[in-house]
Amino acid sequence: MVWPSSVRGLLVTEAVRGEGGILLNAKGERFMERYDPARMELSTRDVIARAIYSEVNEGRGSPHGGAYLSIAHKPARFIRAKLPSMYQQFISFAGVDITREAMEVFPTTHYAMGGIRVEPASCQTAIPGLFAVGEAAAGLHGANRLGGNSLSDLLVFGRRAGEAAGERARQISPHASVRRRHRGSRAGAACALGAPKWRIARIANG
Repeated sequence: MVWPSSVRGLLVTEAVRGEGGILLNAKGERFMERYDPARMELSTRDVIARAIYSEVNEGRGSPHGGAYLSIAHKPARFIRAKLPSMYQQFISFAGVDITREAMEVFPTTHYAMGGIRVEPASCQTAIPGLFAVGEAAAGLHGANRLGGNSLSDLLVFGRRAGEAAGERARQISPHASVRRRHRGSRAGAACALGAPKWRIARIANG
C-alpha cells in the first residue's frame, strides 16, 4: 500500500494478481505489455517491481506515487471469497472498496535474501552453538524468491537447525558454577522468591 501514509509499505498479497488483477498506470494503460507481454501481471515479482518503479519514475504513476492494481472487473462475491483479507485491509485503512475501485501499490522491502553463512545440513554458523535459518541465513532463493517458498524454507531448515541445536545441547556438560549454585543453600533460593524471614530461617535449619 502507498496511501494513506500511516500504512505505507503494508503488504498487498500477490494473490490479487494471481486471481486476475491487472496493473494500470495513471493513463489507464496496462503497462506490463511493455515489460513482459507473455506473462503480463503473472510475471515474477522482480520484473513487476521494476516495471512499477519505471512507470512512476517516468511520470505515469498514481497520485500517491504508485501504480493501480485492479481486480474490480471480477464479480464482488468472487473478490470477497478469494481475497477477504485484502478486501478488509483496503476498506479499513484506505476506505477503498476493491470490488469497485483500484488499489494503489508500490514495491516494498519485505524479505531479505542473503545473510549469515551456514552449514546446509545443520544450519550451524561460524560461531559454535549459533544456528541461523530463514531471512537471517544465506538461503536457497538466490536473487528472486518465489512466492510461498519462505514457509518451505523454514519448515525444512528450521527442523535441521532445531535438531542440530538439540544435539549440541545434549553434548554440553553443565558449567561448574551452575552446579555450585544448584547445591547452594535453599535459604538463598527462598530469598530470591521473596519468602518471609521466619520461613527462610526454618528452611536454612532444615
